[in-house]
Amino acid sequence: MILPPEQAQEFLTLYRPLLQFIFLKEFREEVKSLDNYIEARDILFEDTNIVNAFISREENLNKHQKIILKNIQNGIKETFVYLKTLKKHSLLLSSSSNLIYCVLGITDSIEQLIPNKFSIVDTAILNFGNQIICDGLMRHYNVTIGKNMRKNINLQYKIVKENNRLIKYINS
Repeated sequence: MILPPEQAQEFLTLYRPLLQFIFLKEFREEVKSLDNYIEARDILFEDTNIVNAFISREENLNKHQKIILKNIQNGIKETFVYLKTLKKHSLLLSSSSNLIYCVLGITDSIEQLIPNKFSIVDTAILNFGNQIICDGLMRHYNVTIGKNMRKNINLQYKIVKENNRLIKYINS
């Protein structure tokens, strides 16, 4: 439930410098912590046009790398509920749209990043190739979802699954 190592490396060699570029531009200092990366990511999803500025600055990007960066612009950053991990992917429920996304981790599985089912997290998901990945930068909420709400979420998952409505690619 993670990207193959070469794909993970390909993504991270673009995403980290992008976030460093954003953080330096916004705060005039280098990224020093995970929280700095999260701050930069939050800024990115407030104004995804900053990706264009990064692309313009980076002269050596090939067409494939530019596509990866453009896919970041179509990503979704919001609050999700982690439902569970299946054989091929993990399931994240959007708190705003109630859509259920099939998501891979980059270097760590979602299950490693969010060990408890029905945990609530702020994170970003985006297309990479023909699948959805989670950027791995998360804010966890110390909130417990009650038994009745879990029951409703499980029922919603069952209906979505039966109707083949799990989201495997984010349409822009």
